[in-house]
Amino acid sequence: MTVQLFLFEKLIEVLPKIKMVTFNCFGPSPKLSNITNKTVNELLKLPHFSKIEKFVLLSIPEQFDIKTFFNFLKKNKIPKSELFFHPSISEAHNILLETIVDEIIENENHDYQVPFIHFYGSILEKRGKLYTLCF
Repeated sequence: MTVQLFLFEKLIEVLPKIKMVTFNCFGPSPKLSNITNKTVNELLKLPHFSKIEKFVLLSIPEQFDIKTFFNFLKKNKIPKSELFFHPSISEAHNILLETIVDEIIENENHDYQVPFIHFYGSILEKRGKLYTLCF
């Protein structure tokens, strides 16, 4: 049996009035995801994406372009985001996420909605500081 997954960005595309998103990125198997390396760029092309007020992704795979998404958040001040990465992401990706969390914590001026970023291996103290900044 072949499992066909829809792309996450296609779902958001057909919901132009959506205000809140909570989505689990993995399909029926941990090896199947609705997220590709093009997902973030495709989302950013959607005119209504920046109008989403709350954006929560669960079990995010490594293919999600966190650098581009974080740059979008810093420039657009929205949406309020909670990002929970899948435990299977690589050590290199964990380091990238840690670098982004460090940038958020070290920056005293946040003229954007601070995203809550959770990943396996994140340092509890930093997670607490990030949580405080987000909520």
